[in-house]
Amino acid sequence: MKVAVLSGKGGTGKTFVSVNLAVAARNATYIDCDVEEPNGNLFLKPEKVTVTTVHTLLPDFDADKCNGCRKCVDFCHFNALAFNIREYEKRIKPGKSILTILPLFHGFGLGICIHTVLVSGVKAILVPQFSTSLFVDTIRKKRPNFIAGVPSMYQALIGSVQADNM
Repeated sequence: MKVAVLSGKGGTGKTFVSVNLAVAARNATYIDCDVEEPNGNLFLKPEKVTVTTVHTLLPDFDADKCNGCRKCVDFCHFNALAFNIREYEKRIKPGKSILTILPLFHGFGLGICIHTVLVSGVKAILVPQFSTSLFVDTIRKKRPNFIAGVPSMYQALIGSVQADNM
């Protein structure tokens, strides 16, 4: 039997699931194709490791030349950008705004906070780094229509007195 665990989004637990499936199968071949952080070996402690370098073409994205053709969406592996744009384009319209924190994390950050914003004429409000007080102040002053973030950021906001009455 062959099992592939994949997704276009980071942080979904692919390594966790894959490593546990490999352990449960006992005599498994584990192939870690994560392009950013192939780290399944840290959990499995393999006796034999083979590393193969793989290359892929990446688009040279120039925001000044973007005309909204969406070729970047067609290029994206797993169509993650297409899915994100399709889900959000119903609500994201010119004149709206999205708030996020730098640095942007890979697929979601690029798909939602850069590509979708550029294609849709949405205003990007970028906070240089996470600070609960700065984030709360920015929300109150700028009143963004959307906030893109990660669970730990939302937990910090929920547990903060500064975010009360928002």
